[in-house]
Amino acid sequence: MQKHFLLGFALIFLVQTPFIFAIDCSNLDIVYYSACTEIMNSGLTDEEKDLIISNLEYSNKFFPDHEYIFQINANIPITTAPENIKTYYNKFIKNAWADIFVAMPSVLYKDELYVPSHTQILSGFNHQIVLPPNYYSPKYPETSNGDCKTEYYLESNTAENKVYANNIYQGSGKIVDINMNSDTEIRIEYIINAVVKIKHYEWDEAKCEYEYTEYQADYLKITDSIKTKFYDNNLFAEAEQVDSYNSIEKFKINYSNSMHLEFKDSLFNSYEFIYNINYSKPPYYFYTLQAKDYNQITINNVLLDGDFILVKNSEDCWIKGFDFFNIIESSCNLNQTNENFYIKTNKLKYKPDETIQVNIYPDNILTLVTYGNETKQVINATTFKAKPLQNKITAEYKAQTSEKIIFISNNKIKILWNLFILGCLNYFLYVILRKYWGDLYD
Repeated sequence: MQKHFLLGFALIFLVQTPFIFAIDCSNLDIVYYSACTEIMNSGLTDEEKDLIISNLEYSNKFFPDHEYIFQINANIPITTAPENIKTYYNKFIKNAWADIFVAMPSVLYKDELYVPSHTQILSGFNHQIVLPPNYYSPKYPETSNGDCKTEYYLESNTAENKVYANNIYQGSGKIVDINMNSDTEIRIEYIINAVVKIKHYEWDEAKCEYEYTEYQADYLKITDSIKTKFYDNNLFAEAEQVDSYNSIEKFKINYSNSMHLEFKDSLFNSYEFIYNINYSKPPYYFYTLQAKDYNQITINNVLLDGDFILVKNSEDCWIKGFDFFNIIESSCNLNQTNENFYIKTNKLKYKPDETIQVNIYPDNILTLVTYGNETKQVINATTFKAKPLQNKITAEYKAQTSEKIIFISNNKIKILWNLFILGCLNYFLYVILRKYWGDLYD
């Protein structure tokens, strides 16, 4: 039962497949330690365990909290190379390694690592300098490589971690700022230089005397790289009051990605993605946000009507729009559209194929105007060709509508009408004459 509950929780709320690591519960916050150990001791598979544990600490499932991720990653103490990271050994340079840990901020989406125009690269690197032991001859005439005494001194030891974006130098250090405007390969070069002074002593008869000093240099360069996708997005989120009636207020909503729209007693949320943590570089488990498609709307005391919402109370209206990296916040536009919107035609009666001039008021507003089966998006004015039996023109602006009725003359109908009138007159005349002549014969 416990297994089914935990797995169900993961599938409903996490919707993800993280990398599989043997996560150590001691690496988690103490608040989650008990839950973590319970999951680890359950009958779940390793994949199911990691599915749940990897998300215990990240509760804001629908919002990319990059500040939280940065604080976690920047404060992880690093002592040795992460697992599966190669170490290098030279003459004096030993146990050297370098690795790109994470880009911050970044979002992993569909196996691509997305970054904004400004991000930071967190790298790890280290090395040791190991000198040979000094040699001292135990007695005359024993030597080592001709020396009766050899002494080693570390003269210099320098190292620098250089960071490049598409081969353009960005800076050096553990955390380096990166600026970009396109897909970018980020590369680090950890360069180590060491110089060792060696003093040589040789036997002069039975005395071990200083002979000469030499300097030996050691050099090592370690590289690592990652590929990133540049996130270029036009974020917008708007809510404009367009109408109100019977204490119900109508808002037109327009947004590009995720939006949180809050009123005093109502709520509208549209979430494009659900987020979880992707762990990497065990045993340190650096955090990277991973996004999965979600595209769900939640409402409270709100009625949806296409691109519009209806609420009873628009007090304290506040909008928050966000995507992977950007946030915009503002109050709602509560200036209801009270413009005197209407259309006029240049006359009321038209012949077929005659040009109908339609003028829109007020000026400089984008309007949808429909006549027959033809619809145009126009500003200020437009024209149509008059069509038989089509006598209504409709214009729409935001939530407002204006109609104009016109008359289209039709020669065929006019001829038929005249014939009908003539026939009626002839029949009327026939009835009168018959009655008159009939009275005379009687």
